Amino acid sequence: MNLCTGAALGVVRLICAVALITGVFAAPAAAKVDVTGFVAKPIAANASCSTTTTAATESQAGANKDFCVAMAFSGGGDAFGGGDDVRDLTMSLPPGQVGGATATPTCSVSRFHSVAGCPSSAQVGEASGRIEAVITLTENIITGKIFNLTPRGTEAARLGVQLELAGLAAVQKVEAVIVLRGDGGLDALSTGLPRTFLGLPIEIRRFNLKLWGSKADHPTLDKPFVVNPTDCSKPATSRVKVRSAQGVDGSGSFSYQPTGCDKLQFTPSMLLEGDHQADGPGVITAGMTFPEQAPGALAQARVKTADVVLPQGYELSASAGSEPGFVGCTDEQFAQTEATPTTCPEGSKVGTVRFRSPLIAEELEGVVYLADQRPGAGLIRIFIFAQTGPDPESARVKVMGEVIPDQQTGQLTTRLTNLPPVPFTTFRLSFRGGPTAIIAGPRTCGTRTGSTTVVPDNGGPAAVPTAPITIDTGCGDPARFTPQLTTSLTTTQAAAPTVLTANIIRPDGNARLTGAKISLPPGFSGRLTAAPPCAFEQAKTGTCAADNRVGAVTVKVGPGSAPAPIDGNVYLTTPQVDGDLAGLSIVVPGKFGPLFFGDLVVLARIVVRPDIGLDIVVTQVPQRVYGIDINLREMKLTLDREGFGLNATSCAPMEAKGTLYSDLGASAEVTAPYQATGCENVPYTPTLTAAFAGGRAEVAENGHPELRTVVGAGLGQGGTKDLELVLPEGISIDVERIKRSCPIADYTAGTCKPEAVVGSAVAESPLIAEQLQGNVTFVSVPGVPLPELRVDLKGPLAITLAGKVRQQGTRLVTAVSGLPDTPLTRFALTLAGGSKGLIQASRDLCASATVPIDAQFASFTGASVKRTTAVDIPDCAPAGTVKLGSLRNGKPTFDLRVVGGRTKVTAAQLTLPSGLRFQSAARVRRLVKVSATGLPRGSKATVSVNGARLRITVPKGKSATVLRVRMRAGGLRVSTRLRRAGRPRLLFRLNTSLTDGRRPSLRLNARPAATPSGQS
Repeated sequence: MNLCTGAALGVVRLICAVALITGVFAAPAAAKVDVTGFVAKPIAANASCSTTTTAATESQAGANKDFCVAMAFSGGGDAFGGGDDVRDLTMSLPPGQVGGATATPTCSVSRFHSVAGCPSSAQVGEASGRIEAVITLTENIITGKIFNLTPRGTEAARLGVQLELAGLAAVQKVEAVIVLRGDGGLDALSTGLPRTFLGLPIEIRRFNLKLWGSKADHPTLDKPFVVNPTDCSKPATSRVKVRSAQGVDGSGSFSYQPTGCDKLQFTPSMLLEGDHQADGPGVITAGMTFPEQAPGALAQARVKTADVVLPQGYELSASAGSEPGFVGCTDEQFAQTEATPTTCPEGSKVGTVRFRSPLIAEELEGVVYLADQRPGAGLIRIFIFAQTGPDPESARVKVMGEVIPDQQTGQLTTRLTNLPPVPFTTFRLSFRGGPTAIIAGPRTCGTRTGSTTVVPDNGGPAAVPTAPITIDTGCGDPARFTPQLTTSLTTTQAAAPTVLTANIIRPDGNARLTGAKISLPPGFSGRLTAAPPCAFEQAKTGTCAADNRVGAVTVKVGPGSAPAPIDGNVYLTTPQVDGDLAGLSIVVPGKFGPLFFGDLVVLARIVVRPDIGLDIVVTQVPQRVYGIDINLREMKLTLDREGFGLNATSCAPMEAKGTLYSDLGASAEVTAPYQATGCENVPYTPTLTAAFAGGRAEVAENGHPELRTVVGAGLGQGGTKDLELVLPEGISIDVERIKRSCPIADYTAGTCKPEAVVGSAVAESPLIAEQLQGNVTFVSVPGVPLPELRVDLKGPLAITLAGKVRQQGTRLVTAVSGLPDTPLTRFALTLAGGSKGLIQASRDLCASATVPIDAQFASFTGASVKRTTAVDIPDCAPAGTVKLGSLRNGKPTFDLRVVGGRTKVTAAQLTLPSGLRFQSAARVRRLVKVSATGLPRGSKATVSVNGARLRITVPKGKSATVLRVRMRAGGLRVSTRLRRAGRPRLLFRLNTSLTDGRRPSLRLNARPAATPSGQS
């Protein structure tokens, strides 16, 4: 028996009617639930709302028109028999079809459910529908009102639907939660809907909601409630979804096309505020405002994209990187598409955001996060999260954006794209201030203008509002440039390895540093052999290997009191410019907090000065990375490669000097004191070796011997400041060579004739892998009696030495003063001999048991050393020379010279070549003169001839170092053949007897003089 039938059951019937109202959002109790009709479109205020309505669609974009949502449901099978009924219902409005939460005062949920209910001032719409009642089995009409309830948590709004069955006072109240989707659309949610009332099943066939639009049509509204989308480029589609108690889904959709977007206005204004001082960090706030909608007017188009351009001079501040724990937020932590709070780390906060929308009663406040970097995304992204309160369930908005610095000027554009079509009246985005502020102000005071390029969603032209901002504090001289240089050493011990730290400091508010030349103190050197050099092409890209590293660098970047430190490395490179000694590649990560924009590479040249001191030259300091002003405040280089740095060997007070250059054309001279210590502890034991070479004839009297001298010193010893060499007795300058010396003016101009080159030199230094080599040039200087020896060593570095030559008694002295304090482990100087020889032997150098060379060394440490070394003469075997006068008249002169060397001669016999014979012994005795060097006083040598032989002997038991026979013309007979031959080369044979018992035989070549006048 059906409890809701029969005339006697009037009271029950009334109860059943009320129970039907409980099923406002409940589908029939049936085996399957379907949405058989669905309409969602704007209509006129006086038009009816139903699934079968014939009312025209009021499609004007931005218009405040009543919005009709009508649904029809059908159930099947067991009518009212407890089938599968609807449990949940979700209605999704199209993006841009929104309602204003401030259109009326809100009514609390508790009042809505009270007997008194909500006041009419909170009404925002009306409801109607038809149900099939159990009592009559016919359709009955329901009516109702829609109220603006106070939202909770994440809700954009909450609506209350109060329904009445026609003719009855019974009331059913249902709530619908309104939430904001990520695309800017609204979802109305009803969950856990009742299926019975007083135990009696109910079934609804149709249900209609009509949300009010304009105040003109509905005077109880304070402001318009529903507004149409402002995007005419696509249909506005609404969707409904129902889910039964057993989890079976049903759905429906309806679309209409907004029109008339060209009629919409779009007049945003820009706001711009800040607290910056000139060239300092601070807070910057930028945003937009829109005018409130005028009564009866169309709503303004919504913002699709916005490019907020700060005034030129406002740039990202590198000091932001010094914020403790500064990190980026990941996309997963931000969770843009999730209706949950973000979990971005505290260290990723870079600002705040506030905006007000008529869609939500309360102002939304939130945080701007710095996003981490990921492939395919912008390099500097921001995440914007705002909500209506601290409650985790507050209404919230999530937006992604990008900050784009101009690569040349650093001017900032904050780009917000694909914004949800949500209306707002005010939007304010502030980047944090303080010492680690995100934004730095312009370098000079004044008023500047920012702009915002705002693109509307209605397809209209972009608006470009502007706003001024003024800086009038901290207005110093932007060209001020007062940098400093400091240095420190791990040890000041002279000649010892050390670690040098050089620090360039640029005070805040100064012009930017663009270049530098740092002159290290004379004597302080870098041992380039401590590390292999990186190829320059590789160094330019910052890809040198760890083996090339010679030090560390720490830079501090950014304005204000907290510049950000960044660590990097210093690498040794091959020379960047021909003539340089080497180079440095200073590599620092290009970072803005947790973001990385590639390595910054600063290239430095290592140049050798004339005093052999080293200059480190930086011609270009990068000013920007990805458009961000680096604002270099400090650059500290620490050359910590083991064995690379080497202290000077002088303990005199010195300075490291520098010239620093600014981007505004200024330069500043800077100095830092330097003084090595402990010179008394530095060893100084230079060595000297010397040798004559060139053959026996060159070391004999009137010969031109080659002289080789080698000066040596060990690493870690004192450097030689002055050197004086005293050549052996019997050595002098060949007068002919003086005539062929190079004038100093020609030497300076590099135009000396080859004949002025008198030798060569080679130097070796532990600082460099290659030898230094060069020529020795004889250079005449006005006012100086004897020309100087100029040594030009070339290689990885160039050294010029000047040796002053003077006569000191019977000995020749060469003095080199003012040598550079650079370690040379070996210095070899060779003066050429023979026809190019500079020096000449005034006696037979082999005649003495030893030939000493003396040296006086003076060190930078203050120590001095004297050295006397015997010159090695390897060519002191017996030798002889023959000189003949002209053969043309048949009466040549004759001169024989026999040198015994270190072993003396007791006898010598000369055999003439064919065509020559001695005259009679008696005649020869009258013409000949015999001399012997080395015989005791009173002893004489004698000569005898026999045909082609001449014999010289000394008294028995005696010996001589040199024997000489000179014979005037007439002592020789010359064949006709030889006379006619002119000047043939003649071969003589000389046999000697030495005191050690040896009897060496020599062949002597001689060419007769050209004319009789050449006879002696």
